[in-house]
Amino acid sequence: MIRRHDMPRPGLTYDDVAAAADELVKLGTPDPTVKQVRERLGTGSNSTIGEHLRGWRARQVVPAPVLELSPGVAAAVAKDIEAKVAAVRGPAEEREKAALAHQAEAEKTADRAEGELAAARARIVELETAVAEERGRSKQLRDDLAGAEAKVTAAEQRAAAAEKDAAVAQAQLAAAEQRAVEALDRERQARDEMRAKK
Repeated sequence: MIRRHDMPRPGLTYDDVAAAADELVKLGTPDPTVKQVRERLGTGSNSTIGEHLRGWRARQVVPAPVLELSPGVAAAVAKDIEAKVAAVRGPAEEREKAALAHQAEAEKTADRAEGELAAARARIVELETAVAEERGRSKQLRDDLAGAEAKVTAAEQRAAAAEKDAAVAQAQLAAAEQRAVEALDRERQARDEMRAKK
């Protein structure tokens, strides 16, 4: 088993792919596919594996026939085999190319989606930060308003006390004025009595 999940790979080599393909053949898979090799390796891109797998297929040695054939028959048989192999391999390679193209497009779509997701997450963080700042400013304003209201209440209380003190002083002043008037009247009356006695 060539699968290595516990350490990073700098890049698959032909030998990695060939070894995986050979193991699959030994396990009963005569013509390993890119997907099978990738599952066997546990890593690697489809394009890299496909390229090395085609090289591996090209190097496979076809056992020589045991039966001796004449050159003409051998050539005809070889030609027929090549035609059949081409007929089978051609569509398979086309399907493989189409699958690789589809995989590449899917990877591009995934990359775009990841970029959009990252941008959305950044925007959410930005908005959450703005909301937190606004909440902080709102709390500060509420605190300032509460402080101002407390100051207004205290000022109103001082004004009420001052008004009360002023009323008391006004009453005291009126009483003093009354006493002064009464004193002047008594003094005037006393002078008049003294003049009358003379």
